[in-house]
Amino acid sequence: MRTPEAQRGIWHTLTWDEIARQFPNELKRKDREGLYHYRPWGGENWPDIELRIHSFLGTLARDQEKKKVLMVVHGHWQILFQRLIEHFSIDEAVQRYKDGPSKNASVTVYKNLFGGLEYGVKRETLEMMKYVVPWEGRML
Repeated sequence: MRTPEAQRGIWHTLTWDEIARQFPNELKRKDREGLYHYRPWGGENWPDIELRIHSFLGTLARDQEKKKVLMVVHGHWQILFQRLIEHFSIDEAVQRYKDGPSKNASVTVYKNLFGGLEYGVKRETLEMMKYVVPWEGRML
């Protein structure tokens, strides 16, 4: 399954200078609404991406139960996936994005854990088991 990280709308097709020249109010709106809530024209905001991640997780639970799954992600998807799994705040998600989500080629391993019953339904959770940067300290 392949899905784009985010539909960036006008940010995808125009350069920063073109947007500043043609749509100065759009830059003001982005500053006013903030990184999490801002939706560029023709694009998605972070809550839109979280909905796609929820859908993806539902597909995994339904179609890949009890199987190991490899996901290759970066940027928005990585941060928002972790936000949904680890339940951290919007402010922390924005800060992680500004700080850089993780080191290149790092590996994060999650394990599926049976969490008991919730409203009579089996509830499973993902828990981070480890975070490694295999190349760290090996590069000259």
